[in-house]
Amino acid sequence: SFKKLIRDRAYTGHQNYTAPELIKSKRVAKVTPAVDVWAMGCCFYALVTKADPFSYSDIKNDSATIKKNIMACNIDVGGFLEKLDDLPEQILLK
Repeated sequence: SFKKLIRDRAYTGHQNYTAPELIKSKRVAKVTPAVDVWAMGCCFYALVTKADPFSYSDIKNDSATIKKNIMACNIDVGGFLEKLDDLPEQILLK
């Protein structure tokens, strides 16, 4: 139930958007504003690239691989930055 989630501070959400501190925690981790900022950055990445961060089409995207990619910060920043070059222009045109 929702009350149990709030009481236990349990975390639910998209695995690809999970902050490293939540992965590292052996117990139920406290969700802080930093976790929200991480998730917001992941959402922004997905909006710009139309792809989930830390998942790749050429490798197996199981839970362990995604967690390993998050902990190593293994993300395609080059493709992200290229798409940001014309973002202000695209926003103003539409």
